[in-house]
Amino acid sequence: MHVVNRDGSPVPGLTADDFDVRIGGTRRRVVSAEFVRYGEESALVGVPESSAPREGVPGIAAGQVLSGRRLFMLAIDTMSFDAADSRGMVVAAQRFIDQLPDTDLVGLFAYPQGPRVEPTTDHAAVVRALDQVSGARVSAGRFSALQPSEIVDFLAGRDRDAITLRHCGADFNCGSQLASEIASMAGQLEIQAQAGLGMLRELVDRMAQIPDRKVLVLASAGVVASDRAGGRPDIGDLPEQVGQAAARANVTIYSLFVDHGMLRQFRAETRTASRQMLNVARESALVGRWLDHIAGVSGGTMIEVLVDSGDAAYARIARETGARYLLAVEPGESDRTGRPRRVQVRVNARNVTVRARQWVVLPNNELSPR
Repeated sequence: MHVVNRDGSPVPGLTADDFDVRIGGTRRRVVSAEFVRYGEESALVGVPESSAPREGVPGIAAGQVLSGRRLFMLAIDTMSFDAADSRGMVVAAQRFIDQLPDTDLVGLFAYPQGPRVEPTTDHAAVVRALDQVSGARVSAGRFSALQPSEIVDFLAGRDRDAITLRHCGADFNCGSQLASEIASMAGQLEIQAQAGLGMLRELVDRMAQIPDRKVLVLASAGVVASDRAGGRPDIGDLPEQVGQAAARANVTIYSLFVDHGMLRQFRAETRTASRQMLNVARESALVGRWLDHIAGVSGGTMIEVLVDSGDAAYARIARETGARYLLAVEPGESDRTGRPRRVQVRVNARNVTVRARQWVVLPNNELSPR
């Protein structure tokens, strides 16, 4: 878990007495709190030759030991970006890798299609692979200017007349075409989201084979899912499953929500209909909320990228993950179920933020390292 100040720098000097840990709502005794700073010489003592720099982790093999080094897996949701938006995001990721210590392991997972590189200290190989990443989002059809909130509201029977007027104008014969395309879009968005989240779940499960804490940096322009009960697009509880799987796998997810919706809405080539003053805050919340949820459940956070391509966001991730606390917590008998249990971590310090996973699976008769 990470404890950081306002600018994302790790906060040292905390002891076991400074932490309040509750499992299933019941406070549990914190036995010890160890502050581990990555990259320090002391953390790298005893690194086996098999983990030497420039070596990868073929197939993310079980039993690999990080030996005080960080492991970053960069996951890029290519279907959420168009080609223009993806290039700036790729360059920011490359700059992030260039600034990492040589000992850190870095991997790449572009999905649903794109280059993939197993975690390695050969940073140059990952940088080269990133050059092959390109956004694959396609805006097709007569009503490509439809906003996510309009799709959600139309299918929920809300503001249909206003939405039809915005996109059909005086053409009273296009209403049925609009309804048909919205229904088709919802189906496509559901298939796309379910496939992408399923791939992320598989990636997290594979990362579980590597001991110690790993960091998954997920870059996406958002996942469209209804914010209305029973509405569409509907992706079920897949985001919750991904977040819980990450918590079990000791994977912290940092979501980079590349929210260029406002800029895109006012581009010169954008249809006049889409330049109506929609609720911009709701548009962002609608497509970014699941990225926020997945990250929070795993012990990370979502960082919104509004204007640039993510340089500041990547820099913050590098700072926050530069050190962490390893807690040993004494569980109760009721916690040793082998099933996910809610966990809450607070710290007795001012102006700090705690990044801790929200679920834990406790084996029998053991102290639980976190």
